[in-house]
Amino acid sequence: PNIYFTPPPITKNNHPSIDSIQFYTKKYTSEGFKHWKILGLPNKDYFDTLAKYTKEHQLKLVGHISKSVGIKESIMGGYSCIEHLQGYNKLLSDTLMFEEIIQLTKQKNTFNCATLDWYHISYLQYSLNEIYSREYLKYIPKKTIVEWKKNMSSYLEELKTLSKDSLKSLNNSDSIYIANKKLVLRKLFNSDCKLIISPDANGMFQVPGFSMLNEMKLYEEIGIPKYNILKMATLN
Repeated sequence: PNIYFTPPPITKNNHPSIDSIQFYTKKYTSEGFKHWKILGLPNKDYFDTLAKYTKEHQLKLVGHISKSVGIKESIMGGYSCIEHLQGYNKLLSDTLMFEEIIQLTKQKNTFNCATLDWYHISYLQYSLNEIYSREYLKYIPKKTIVEWKKNMSSYLEELKTLSKDSLKSLNNSDSIYIANKKLVLRKLFNSDCKLIISPDANGMFQVPGFSMLNEMKLYEEIGIPKYNILKMATLN
């Protein structure tokens, strides 16, 4: 397989100065980089400058959608791939705008990577038994598993301090949030938008490689055929 690396990612609090963006864009392109990852952005002006020079040097932007920019401007600004389906959920209440962004995604050949497995664990869409009994956790050091379970227990204890109504409301909102992500993913697939697969396996109870299978099963659950899933996981 081909392995693609990005330069150090851009974050809201750690990024090259706006005056040095042109320099770094030329530098990274000359070093053979194809993509530059965004985890966060300081403001819209920074993004506009970044988009200008990365387009000029054909360095593709990938990663998170910044609230200061928004999904439409991000796609127009040259995003090659969006992570976590960020920016789509909030458009679901506006049918016309949602459809416009889906069509823009298709037109610009922008990929999406849903990372559903990470969300299913973090938003407790699996039962604890399902999470703890994942067969491939045997490849993780026992010390790490103990630490993960301790962190999960602490989180659940914290939730118990909420009132029953608050906890119920949180569970309902989390389930709706995940259901909406699946709706967005299904719409992107049905609209022939480009998709890739990654579980974002850097979280608790995830193992790189093995968690990929969980992610593929989640894609299948929303009605994407196996052939297309295999294509997303390889060719795409």
